[in-house]
Amino acid sequence: MSTDKAGILNRLAQRVLKLILILLMTLTLTPLSGKTGRALSMSTISFTMFQELPGIEFGDLGDIDGDDDLDLLFAYEHPLTDSPEIWTNLGNGWFDHEKVFDYKYINDLAFGDLDNDGDLDAYLTRGGGGDNCNYVMENVGSGDLSFLEHSDCEQSSRIALGDLDNDSDLDAFVLNGGGYPSRVWFNDGSGHFTPHKTLPAYLGEDVALGDLNGDHYLDAFVVTQNIHAPENSVWINSGYPDFNFTKHPDNLFGSSLSNGVELGDLDNDGDLDAFVSNYKCQANEIWMNDGSGLFSLHQGIGSSTTHNAALGDLDGDSDLDAIVANRNDTLCPDGTSGDPKDKIWLNNGTGTFSDSGQYLSPVKSHDVLLGDLDGDGDLDAVVLWLGTEGSQVWLNETPQNQSPTADAGGPYSGYEGLLIEVDGANASDPDGGPLSYLWTVDHPELCSFTDAATLDPGLTCADNGSYTITLTVDDGVNTPVSSEATVDVGNVPPLVESITIPINPIELGAPVSVSAGFNDPAGVYDEPYTCSVDFGDGRGGFPGSVDGAVCAYTGYEYLAAGVYQVQVTVTDKDGALGSLSAEAFIVIYDPDGGFVTGGGWILSPLGAYLDDPEITGKANFGFVSRYKPGASEPIGQTEFHFRVADLYFKSDSYQWLVVSGPRAMFKGTGTINGSGSYGFLISVIDEKLTPSTAVDLFRIKIWDLENDDTVIYDNQTGCESDGESADPCTGIGGGSIAIHKVKN
Repeated sequence: MSTDKAGILNRLAQRVLKLILILLMTLTLTPLSGKTGRALSMSTISFTMFQELPGIEFGDLGDIDGDDDLDLLFAYEHPLTDSPEIWTNLGNGWFDHEKVFDYKYINDLAFGDLDNDGDLDAYLTRGGGGDNCNYVMENVGSGDLSFLEHSDCEQSSRIALGDLDNDSDLDAFVLNGGGYPSRVWFNDGSGHFTPHKTLPAYLGEDVALGDLNGDHYLDAFVVTQNIHAPENSVWINSGYPDFNFTKHPDNLFGSSLSNGVELGDLDNDGDLDAFVSNYKCQANEIWMNDGSGLFSLHQGIGSSTTHNAALGDLDGDSDLDAIVANRNDTLCPDGTSGDPKDKIWLNNGTGTFSDSGQYLSPVKSHDVLLGDLDGDGDLDAVVLWLGTEGSQVWLNETPQNQSPTADAGGPYSGYEGLLIEVDGANASDPDGGPLSYLWTVDHPELCSFTDAATLDPGLTCADNGSYTITLTVDDGVNTPVSSEATVDVGNVPPLVESITIPINPIELGAPVSVSAGFNDPAGVYDEPYTCSVDFGDGRGGFPGSVDGAVCAYTGYEYLAAGVYQVQVTVTDKDGALGSLSAEAFIVIYDPDGGFVTGGGWILSPLGAYLDDPEITGKANFGFVSRYKPGASEPIGQTEFHFRVADLYFKSDSYQWLVVSGPRAMFKGTGTINGSGSYGFLISVIDEKLTPSTAVDLFRIKIWDLENDDTVIYDNQTGCESDGESADPCTGIGGGSIAIHKVKN
């Protein structure tokens, strides 16, 4: 076997063995180095050291090989020991060495899609020896980078990538040293850069880009060690068409020894704030942005030599926390080295940080990179160490706050205009924390909740249909979760509430007008409405006119005298209808239609006398009712005596008389036992004028006008129909009833 083949097989066997060991380590959470994994834990946060790497000064995380995990590109600025290297992530946070590039004097590097082809390229800044030229490296696939061009040869230090001219590609903001001016470089979209704007020399030690004044252009926050530049500064992008950067004149950061800056919305107010890392035991500083790019000092934390920091949600509470990379190789002014440990600082949500009491590494840290290295949804860390101690990968094992559950219940059903109770009581938080709720509906113009922020509100929809409601549950930490339910809302028929008819009797041939008010909970959403009026004379319904919520018919003419009950029907756009029959009757009289007389007795049935329904016995009656020529009210006299009940009724006036074929009805008022005010109604059938009965039929109804029309007597009680227009059902025991025709 050749030496080359043997070498290949040997490397393959080593790779297989490493994968097996990684699997075992993943199960046991024991570092491969053989050192004891130092688990840092408290009630809110826990990290475990997972892998040791070479000493690194500069690095960046990104998916360089397109396998959906974060890989590592790093370098160490010493010209003789290290060149840039790519280490690929095996998916569980373990990095495998892939490639070394033969470039020296690397000062900084950054990942970004520089040629807009969908993968990550790299921009490397160089200085301190050789040609001092920065390198643009193109991703050629499979995690490999190839030199594309030189971008700047002016002893560059720090690099920040961002779309500075809003043309959808990444440009470069480069800080230079050695007396060279800093520069803004514009990308033509293919990874080729041209200089755009010259900035002062020795501008600072680090730069971060972000829209600091809310104008949708990226600005720059630059920090300095106060060696060449007097203080930290904010540079505002003028935007189109010049894209010039000018120093914000109103920011007063004061004298400080700053090494790094990170931008993020620290107080959750929608703008970018700044976390500034300071040197020689100065407190790190949190600067709050007022939204216009003007910053004010909010808090100072720690006392160490911090080289840089990283911001991210480390404890799963949806705000930005911080890990600071501290160094212990520079003494403080008091002769101490300050806190050498890489502290974790937790944000309370308002931008105020507190010491978590946890740390990742004890010595010479230069930077911290954050990203989800093991694909479990939380942020892990790569701590970059100077010197030979080696860098470390730390996996975040903080118990993550679990998402709440939402359950909108349902499906629900109800009717338009009526309250429908919905219930989201099954919503819960596995962590037992407080929750907020919000109900929404897909047609808010038709439906509304009584209180959309409660679990069990009422829902009212103005029109029938099928609706979708959504319950969104928020625990204030995780992304809110939602659940949907359907609500089927049925149509409610219109409700005819009242009918207005003529109070007084109408002479035959005179026009009659009727109106009815109706209500529909859907209101205008059930328009158009139609209506019909049945005048009770057997001719069926006649279309009425609808104006708003009123149905009306004007000018109806009856063909015969009689007592008629009107019914109004209203129909909505969906075909649902509601009807109402008038309680009162329309009386159509014919002055020339005849008159009626009668006298005799009936056997008063059980229940007729309402004060004592058990009383029965003989009751005598006598009456005459007729119209005088040209009169609109009849004249006559009526008496009714029910001796066993001591009831003696006598009329004192008539209101109307209707004669129609064998049937006659008349109505009036009178007294009982000589006092009071009572209404009465008599209806009779003359057996001589109809084959439907062999005996005259008589009915009298008496009610108290001074006591809410309380019925005193009605011998129709117990008959098939007891409506006022019903035919009488009590046969007379003696006497006669006669309907007389008027002789011409």
